[in-house]
Amino acid sequence: MTTAVAIITLPLINMAFKLVSPDRRHRHRIRAAKSRDKGRPGKQHQQRGLAARGARGGFRYGAGRPKGSRSSSRIPHRCRPAISERDSVHVTVEVLPTGRSLRSKRASRAIVAIFQAEKERKGFRLVGYSIRRNHIHLVCESDDARCLAQGMQRLCSRIARRVNKLWARRGTLFADRYHSRVISGPRDMRNVLRYVLLNQHKDRLIDTLTRGGRFDVGEHGFDPLSSARWFDGWDPAEARPPPPPADEQLWPVTRPRSWLGANGWRRHGLLRCTETPDAWWHKARRKRRRPSK
Repeated sequence: MTTAVAIITLPLINMAFKLVSPDRRHRHRIRAAKSRDKGRPGKQHQQRGLAARGARGGFRYGAGRPKGSRSSSRIPHRCRPAISERDSVHVTVEVLPTGRSLRSKRASRAIVAIFQAEKERKGFRLVGYSIRRNHIHLVCESDDARCLAQGMQRLCSRIARRVNKLWARRGTLFADRYHSRVISGPRDMRNVLRYVLLNQHKDRLIDTLTRGGRFDVGEHGFDPLSSARWFDGWDPAEARPPPPPADEQLWPVTRPRSWLGANGWRRHGLLRCTETPDAWWHKARRKRRRPSK
């Protein structure tokens, strides 16, 4: 009698244990849901469209990126222009008003080390740079727009982490997305190189004309926190920067590959270390003539 009860009871216990096990219950729920939705196609999950009622980000009022935020304050989220290997791009990134300068010895040394590590990676090439007090000018080349975006993301993220550590701060360092402009031709390329490599002349010129005094281009006329030392397009008739290291692996920039950056701009003449563009001069004179309130 006992043996017969055990033969009948044990299968029932095993069946009940399987029914209440988590895996069994999970499979049962999935099978039941599929059987319910099989005959009711209207109840299946469907991807809904964007902004049905709201104007910006979705059905809920106020959905989407808030207006006036960090990333939409100055540079809108629009499709950037297409870029090929033949193009050169002028890129500018600006930092938040932290009260400190990127041209300090520790910060500038850290930024140049990052340039040396990221100058030529995954289709992104850094051709020239100039570190200013609250922003950075870059002259870049890339295989396409995606490589440029990824290269700038790597640069900005590494610079932000390193500078925040040096300044003992946390949070966002850059004020906005990077601003980029595709250089249109040889003359435009020469103007961009002059603007980036001789950017300190603009600051000194405007400061001299607004406050009075004599304009001085400084020693040798070269900015030590720019890529002027590694630039080979200076006029030999004037002063030249100190020669760079022979090993190009130690350079923070790479040689341009595009015709526009390598030879195209030279048809309008080599750069002179004492150049002061007329646009800066007239702008400074207008600012000086403006009556004080």
